[in-house]
Amino acid sequence: MSLAWLLKTRGWPVQAAVAVVVGFSVFCVMIGVGVLPVSHIGWLGASDPAQYYVGWSFFRRVPYSWPPFANPDYGLELGSSIFYADAIPLLALPLRLIAPAAGPWQYHGAWLALCLVLQAFFAVRLTALFTPGRLAQALAAVLFCFAPVLMWRLYGHYSLVAQWLILAGFWLCLRPPARGQAAWWCAFILAAVLVHAYLFAMVLALWLADLVRRTIWPAAPRAWRLAEIVVVPAISLAGLWLGGFFAVSDGTRMDGFGVFRANLLSFVDGDVHVSWAGGMVRAGWSFFWPSLDVGRGDHEGFAFPGTGVFLLLVVSILARLFCGPRAPAPGGRLRFVPFVVAVVGMALFALSNHLALGPVEIAVVPLPRLFESVGALLRSSGRFVWPAVYGIMLWALIGVVRTMPARRAALVLAGAALVQVIDTAPGWRPLAAKFADTGTEWRTVLRSPFWQEASRHYARLRWIPTENSVLYWRDLSYFALTHGMATDAVYLARVSTSALDELRRRGLEEITHGVGDPRTLYVLDDATASAAVDTVNPATDLLACIDGLNVWAPGWRRHAPAPPEAKPIAVGPPPMLEPGIPLRTVRGQAGLAMLGLGWAGAEADATWTDDSLATLRLRLPLDLPPGAAIRLSGWMLLTPGHRRQRVVVGVGDRDIAELTYAFGTDEAPRDIPIRPEDAPVVDGARVLKLRLTLPDAARPIDLDISPDPRTLGLALRSITLVSAE
Repeated sequence: MSLAWLLKTRGWPVQAAVAVVVGFSVFCVMIGVGVLPVSHIGWLGASDPAQYYVGWSFFRRVPYSWPPFANPDYGLELGSSIFYADAIPLLALPLRLIAPAAGPWQYHGAWLALCLVLQAFFAVRLTALFTPGRLAQALAAVLFCFAPVLMWRLYGHYSLVAQWLILAGFWLCLRPPARGQAAWWCAFILAAVLVHAYLFAMVLALWLADLVRRTIWPAAPRAWRLAEIVVVPAISLAGLWLGGFFAVSDGTRMDGFGVFRANLLSFVDGDVHVSWAGGMVRAGWSFFWPSLDVGRGDHEGFAFPGTGVFLLLVVSILARLFCGPRAPAPGGRLRFVPFVVAVVGMALFALSNHLALGPVEIAVVPLPRLFESVGALLRSSGRFVWPAVYGIMLWALIGVVRTMPARRAALVLAGAALVQVIDTAPGWRPLAAKFADTGTEWRTVLRSPFWQEASRHYARLRWIPTENSVLYWRDLSYFALTHGMATDAVYLARVSTSALDELRRRGLEEITHGVGDPRTLYVLDDATASAAVDTVNPATDLLACIDGLNVWAPGWRRHAPAPPEAKPIAVGPPPMLEPGIPLRTVRGQAGLAMLGLGWAGAEADATWTDDSLATLRLRLPLDLPPGAAIRLSGWMLLTPGHRRQRVVVGVGDRDIAELTYAFGTDEAPRDIPIRPEDAPVVDGARVLKLRLTLPDAARPIDLDISPDPRTLGLALRSITLVSAE
């Protein structure tokens, strides 16, 4: 098969051959064939790729059951399914039939190669609608494969590399309606459902645009379109069920809409700006284009098309002005209107209702509750700018191929493709190093022989307090995977908030009473480990720091001594409460050391309780002031529909006070009288351990005031030791 034959011969098989050559060549340049062997998993050992591999690997070892998407060992009670592990159900469901239950086995390398080939294929198919030139089609495939919005996702979001689904939707929207149009839509929509929810939403919007086009300009009997209106939603629901979308019923709405957006400068910003705890990290995608200041979540709306595309766009505009079209658009320009409306509508959704120009938020547009609900479900709205990026690329390409002679158009496309490849090199060249680790196992912080021994005695591995994506989830879930254990130390796209609340409550009760499940190995955060020192029985249980993790192994000492590398849990004393001097419990303040179980992360103005139970550990002077009391300053989660909250304060097994907060008076300080016997002397100071029970704690998402899924009660600003006299 010669290149000349490929460039002259027509038909989709030849287009497929061109796409394979272009797409696989791009794959080899950017990624390399080292990721293709199924046993090579070293490159999957960080961040989101670790989630994909571990979630899939737990799924392939679970016995076949109904429903088919269930993944119970990865997340336990958190409502896990392969959909929320981003395991690409489109591949995970069928490949489970042939994958071994144990040992390293991954399909993600082959998936990336397939996505780049399909990206090239549908770029060729799209271009073929407007020019028969095979060289122009091949060069268009290069441009679309080197789109920064696609290559940026190679850094970790592998399911989102399937942007060929958007191009497939473009192809169906722009080609003259043909026989089998509805069948193609059903196939692409089902594929999108089983790849990623965001891609499904984009393809569904394009289907609606095409349906409007075919309704206004009928190309098939009305009965067929009515059947399509029924069949496509049915297939969508079936795909969502099959992938496991409905496994989580009460945790799909989250904060982030208006933060993870597109910026009004996104199209001309040559950098991706990713906000981490340590600050803003910039990843350059252009030698020539400037880096602009944008908001902290605007990386999701990254929309830089590349300097090659900008040059092509300029030539296209000039060609349209001075040359004019050589042939009318297929089907007439008016038939493109529904498609354009869909693409523009998705771009507006990408901007969200928080409009920003660079780092400045210029307007906040009020939205109806329905739109807010959609925004909470699709919080990373910035991703919906991708169809607009591809639309700009396609419009620029059409302007060249339809107004210029074939050879001149091919020359322009070749120049644009060359500039695109060179200009985006700062973004794609580092990818080779990312994919270079082709080892067959992961590096882990769990090096002690204790872990291997523990896997023989425990069937589950839990983290307390239960959270989604805790600090060591990667190491712990990989350990559980390779040692046949189930775990809730996982990273999932969404979790059931009711299941999360119940697990947190159960874990805190186990710590409070010092009684754990004998078949479960626990890893505790620092605050929980400090509280466990006073409750866990050291004669029977192991509570120690091993490899930097706080471990609670119920019943360990009945069959083995503590390992020599185990270190005691370090319990630092909280700061001394001096009479009349408030200790603040806000971000960066020493008063945070007083907080025990059941608290959320510290914020700028207070720290919320994040459960129906929370504890405080206070250090008081030996000589308490007369009528000593502890003053809590802060506020409660109260709304017109949730007008009352209570805090029952206890010491040991005894309740000593009940505080009531009512709507409108929630910020008034509350005093808790204490007695000297409530605070025994330990190491030269009195230590008071308070238990706060919050029976009316609620979730903002249930109160329809925000998508916040936490169980909030008291927002504690400061604690003060006062005298009641």
